Amino acid sequence: MKTRQFVRLASVAAERRDQLLLEGLRRLGANITTLIVEIDECNQAGARRAATLLRNIGREEAGKFLILLAIAQMADYSIGSRSEMLRAIEHHRRELYLDGPNDFDFIMRNDLIDEREGALYVDLVDADSELLWLAPTELDFPVAASTSMQLVAAITASDLISPQGFRRLRQAWSDFDPQSESHHDEWSQRTIQALQHTAADLPPTDNSWAQLAGRIAYDWPMPLVHLDLDEKKIPRTDLVRERERRSQALLEEQFGGS
Repeated sequence: MKTRQFVRLASVAAERRDQLLLEGLRRLGANITTLIVEIDECNQAGARRAATLLRNIGREEAGKFLILLAIAQMADYSIGSRSEMLRAIEHHRRELYLDGPNDFDFIMRNDLIDEREGALYVDLVDADSELLWLAPTELDFPVAASTSMQLVAAITASDLISPQGFRRLRQAWSDFDPQSESHHDEWSQRTIQALQHTAADLPPTDNSWAQLAGRIAYDWPMPLVHLDLDEKKIPRTDLVRERERRSQALLEEQFGGS
């Protein structure tokens, strides 16, 4: 048995692919919905670290769900345009990057990996040639399910994860150009278009659907197609040189001379 065979979906015949997608999305949606409940139970019991671990697992499961619908975990951000989306993606692709009080003081590792592994393990790290032990942080406040998890729960509760839902989504996004600049308002309108058929079948006094549809339309970003989402390898030596260059430039700006 081989796991993580998502890439093979592209080579499956269309009818069978839709069947597999529907089954996978429903299973992922059910798992994420369960994780949201269990996060709340952990918070009530004061098990903050357990809630954090479940939240991180849920975000990864939400990422799978959203990628299968041709979008991704950028739903955890309030993204307003394609260009803003690209900047956020580029930041999270970097294996290493510079950050700190002056924006270049320390060499940091990828945020997503650091958040996931930092909540799980005690680790010995090299912090600019100094060895330090890092341990998971003990939290004294509730851990909320991520926006992407809440979005998946809303999509799962709608009728979009169905053959007719797929058809309406395809119609709503059929003429979308993912390589041209676009904005949140357009994305929302396309999602609302896909949801309107269900809304028309509900009595005018039913506000629950409007709230559900509002969350989906607001939090659902553009499809992340024709974009490079792989981790971007950054040589540490390049960052060391860049840090030295920017440090020297700052000293010259503040004190003059070379």
